[in-house]
Amino acid sequence: MTRAASAIPPRTKGAPPLEGAQVEAVRGGDAPLPTDAEELAYRLRQQQVLSTFALEALRAGTLDELYRAAVARVAEGLDVSLAKYLRHRAEEGDLVLEAGVGWHAGVVGATVMACDEGSPAGYAYRTERPVLSNHLDAEDRFRTPALLLDHGVTRALNVPVVDGSTPYGVLEADARDPGRFTEADLGFLQGLANVLSTGIARLGERAAAEAARERETLLAAELRHRIRNLLTLARSTVRLSVQEAAETGANPGDLIAGRIDALSAATETGLPVPGSPICAGDFGEPVDPVALTLRILAPYAAATARGEEALPRLDRGEATPLALLLHELATNALKHGALSRPGGRVEAVWSSTPQVLRLDWAETGGPLPASGDEGVSGHGFGQTMVDRAARSLGAWVRRDWGPEGLVLRLELPRPPATTGTT
Repeated sequence: MTRAASAIPPRTKGAPPLEGAQVEAVRGGDAPLPTDAEELAYRLRQQQVLSTFALEALRAGTLDELYRAAVARVAEGLDVSLAKYLRHRAEEGDLVLEAGVGWHAGVVGATVMACDEGSPAGYAYRTERPVLSNHLDAEDRFRTPALLLDHGVTRALNVPVVDGSTPYGVLEADARDPGRFTEADLGFLQGLANVLSTGIARLGERAAAEAARERETLLAAELRHRIRNLLTLARSTVRLSVQEAAETGANPGDLIAGRIDALSAATETGLPVPGSPICAGDFGEPVDPVALTLRILAPYAAATARGEEALPRLDRGEATPLALLLHELATNALKHGALSRPGGRVEAVWSSTPQVLRLDWAETGGPLPASGDEGVSGHGFGQTMVDRAARSLGAWVRRDWGPEGLVLRLELPRPPATTGTT
């Protein structure tokens, strides 16, 4: 039994209208009435499809798997050859066709649609109300999107995919035949959308939990590493302070005490210590990257940081991994690079483009590591921590060793600029 042959027009004895739904007025003559047995069999099959999708939503490991399962069940449950999920993009303010069945090659993943109340999908998203239209050729409530015209769609159902106060997008069924969608069909499609929204929320929560675990692992590893290196760092600080005192006549005890205090402050920087101004990024406040770098480099007299005016600030969660990365660079410079020799220097320069926030780290006056050293091979724990912190940031890192030491560039992507709807 195909849906075109058994399309069910609304009946007075049927389900009550969905509250707030945009439902086209009934027009007779489109399709014959099914028998009660046919209608019952059809609705039972929809319930089976809905139950199947609920299990698929629980088992889906990615959003792509979830979206594909949803549109497949829309097509199956409503006997249509075209179905799609439109995901809302907040920054662009549009709807992108994220998953679908039956569309021409190149449509899924590339088609962007307007999200205003003048289109059926836009109306469903903006108002969080379903839309039923059985006569797109005579529709006077909404304009028909070009995508539907190109595919010969004659009727459509649109329902919002929303979880509480969080709207995600629109689930849609489209048909080319002259049958009729009913309010009961709207109810079935809204049921699929409700399961889909729950699945999206579940995967989002899981991704957030995994990110939190990764961050906790990174912080725990850094803490272990700092404890293991504490005596080494203190010994290097004492040695350099003694050398400086011999050359300048300064009091070695004062130099040592000041640098140990600064090293302690730098070690704590980036860890989520309540009340610490430099950790504001962990609690929602933006952080100046130059100020953060200066704080990290405070224990090292031969290290400086500067940056251009009006640099982008670090968002929530970015300050901590960046602080860990900078600390590791400074620690490696002290143990292996420019800061391990009198006269060696480190300069950290921040700049930006609309796409990236860039750090150029340059060491001069230090030894050139031989092949196989920690700094060159990149297999030492310090370099591993740098790479892990960079991955946590989604940043790109390039290392080069010049005649006097390490030259490193880090590029941290910035959120894309908002683009217009097509």
